[in-house]
This record gives sequence, structure tokens and C-alpha cells, in this order.
Amino acid sequence: NGEENSNLSFCVKVVECFKYTSTIEITQCTPQAPDYFKNPEMQIRVYHDASTAEVVSYQHIRYFKSRYEMPNPDMYQPDEKQQLNVFLGEWLNLCLSRGVSNRSLVFDEQVLSLKQAGVVDAEI
Repeated sequence: NGEENSNLSFCVKVVECFKYTSTIEITQCTPQAPDYFKNPEMQIRVYHDASTAEVVSYQHIRYFKSRYEMPNPDMYQPDEKQQLNVFLGEWLNLCLSRGVSNRSLVFDEQVLSLKQAGVVDAEI
């Protein structure tokens, strides 16, 4: 449905790119969202050789522990990091299924290596 696509906008930015890893920032923009709604924003570290990715920052919060004791002062779930990585997978699927690019894409060597790792899709 075209209406669903018009309400979603994603910005993908390569923050840094090295031989074995890259850091990518993804932000969802919802222009008519209420003031209390925070658009999701995450930084993701991509490991090229292992073809994996993990969340390194979500909503400007970094360094999530793999496990938290309950209760904790930040009110994180015991498996907060795992939940963020699951959310990343779901969010990337949403980007791929609903994302539409209104600009031409220009690829350089860094982006091409991300494409080969399956992180960036040239058709988007």
C-alpha cells in the first residue's frame, strides 16, 4: 500500500569503514509523529569477515552489557542487548520491505564492500 511507504523514511549513514568492520547509523524519520514519540536511531557494527552485525548504540546509549541483574537502576531487561539485536533484525527487514529511495545511490569502495557483506542493497 502506497500510504504505508509514504510515512516511513530511513537515513543510512556509513560512520566508519575499515578492512574487517564498519559502523553504520540508521535513523527512522516519522515527520508527523507526536512529540512524545522518539524515532529509532541506532549505530550498528558490521563484521565483514563473520557476516554479522550488532547494535553498539541505541537512542544515543552505548555499551550495553550482555546480561543485567534484576532489578537495576536503568530498568534494563536481563537480556537487553539480545533484545536490541533482535529489534535490529526486525527493523532492517522493515527497511527492506518498505524502503524506497528517492535519490540515486553513489557507491565507493567502502559501500561496495558493505554491499558484498549483504549490509547495503543496491536496489534500495
